[in-house]
Amino acid sequence: MSHIEKAVSHSIAVMPLITAILEDKFGRECIPSELQSITSEISVTALNKLFCDIDSACQGGDKPSAVRQIRTALAYTCDEANQIVKHWNSYSAEQKLP
Repeated sequence: MSHIEKAVSHSIAVMPLITAILEDKFGRECIPSELQSITSEISVTALNKLFCDIDSACQGGDKPSAVRQIRTALAYTCDEANQIVKHWNSYSAEQKLP
């Protein structure tokens, strides 16, 4: 997969997250109608829970679960997810949460 294809894939994967965060901060009316349908897919609460679950898995030594959650929710490759998990404990809380 080329770098451009990977960047587009990641952008598409995180669009619901970004949209949900913007909706929580500024209200649904700030989201263009064509993007409103994707905000129902994930909320900031769900995103925070995801990051807490990943954090718990990393702290508990369950790296495979953390990698799986990252790959599933954020559409990263196995190698990318493994790199994130490898460095997870060095990230600040601000880097982990939206």
